[in-house]
Amino acid sequence: MHSFNTILVNKNQFVKEKLKRRLVGVFLVLTFFGVFIHQHAPKSSFLQKNSTRPRKISYKFGSFISPLYVENFKLVTFHKSGFVTISQNLTCLIAGTNLTKTTLEGDDRSCVCLRGWNGKDCGFPQSFSESTFPWIRDQLKQRARPRRVINAININNELELFEIRVWELHHKVDIFLVCESNYTAKGEGKPLRLFESLQKGFLQQFQEKIVYVFLDHFPEDGRVNGWAADDYLRTFLGQQGLSQLSGLNSDDLFVLNDADEIPKAEVLEFLRQYDGYSEPIFLNLKWFLYGFFWQQLQKTTFIRAVCTIKALKEVWKNDAIQLRRQDMRETYRRASNNNYNASLNPWFLGSNEFHAGWHCSWCFSPADIQIKLRSAQNDDGIRWGDFPEKYNLTYIKSLIRNGLWFDNTKTVVGRIVFTYDDAPFYVLKNAERYKHLLNNSFVKEKENATI
Repeated sequence: MHSFNTILVNKNQFVKEKLKRRLVGVFLVLTFFGVFIHQHAPKSSFLQKNSTRPRKISYKFGSFISPLYVENFKLVTFHKSGFVTISQNLTCLIAGTNLTKTTLEGDDRSCVCLRGWNGKDCGFPQSFSESTFPWIRDQLKQRARPRRVINAININNELELFEIRVWELHHKVDIFLVCESNYTAKGEGKPLRLFESLQKGFLQQFQEKIVYVFLDHFPEDGRVNGWAADDYLRTFLGQQGLSQLSGLNSDDLFVLNDADEIPKAEVLEFLRQYDGYSEPIFLNLKWFLYGFFWQQLQKTTFIRAVCTIKALKEVWKNDAIQLRRQDMRETYRRASNNNYNASLNPWFLGSNEFHAGWHCSWCFSPADIQIKLRSAQNDDGIRWGDFPEKYNLTYIKSLIRNGLWFDNTKTVVGRIVFTYDDAPFYVLKNAERYKHLLNNSFVKEKENATI
């Protein structure tokens, strides 16, 4: 009996040892397989942990676990023309033409244009017709297919303005290239407001057009020199952002805006449908403060905003801030040094009366103005965020109510907002939702009609 028990114990020990050796073997195989996959998986210098999209959700950013995921986006090529042939001698731009009247009432010499469009083929928006340009209009030629448009911006807390931009321009823009950092322009940490909102479904119907660029560091010289920080945001946007796009054509358009600058849709439509104009292009934007109800006395402001991918790549090496800031003498020098084989001749699209878009400075709620004050860079004139009294919500509301700047000067005139000339179409269409941008909500209703 004792001998039998001894044999049973030894057998059990043998089974346990055999099972243990098998488990160790399985563990070693799995470890080797994991190391192999890690070593042979494709990598990016910017790709970090948690950078995969492991789950399927109905909108794109719902499957982004981390902002560290680097999306590589391939642009598609258009095959459909933006023009329609009415007769052997007449071709019209679809976006600018009343096709029904042209077909039924036209005289075969010119198209019947929609309001705000001009020209024989109804291809020239009013802002173009009133522009000053160094080339002859007759040089313009209709394109067989439209250019692609990349609209690039940096964003902090301008989510509402970004939403307006996307709704206003989604049918003219192929890619919204958006850079967000977890640092403010002063170098302090901040939440990723846009990324977190996109994850929750913000603008989900347009997320396939949004390419997110994450800036996870802050330039050290930016802590002393605020302009260095501001410039670096756009340098990174251009260089990192364009590296995430493939399938670009040399004649695609790069449109660089601040988050509070929104071009008109018809301006982009004109630029994408024609060849023959020069670059870079300045946009004359109607300038507002706190909302579309306060217009700057200066009326408009010019920004250098548009160039082809070819110019951005070959002249400025994808450094987007050079498009924005660099004077033309330095631009010509760069073009010459880089053997750029196309002409550079800047022109200005739009006038004081017929502008090319809107620039709505500090168009936030009082609480969001507090955020902007805290986020502002150093060296941008007086940094009002350094004055604690400027954060007082009652004080901020008084600035909005009276149209005053932070030094209590007034450089604006009140407007009643009625038409597309005064505010983006999407804002006007959703007037109740954006009433704080259309009407001075801090003025009594009976006073609102007089400002």
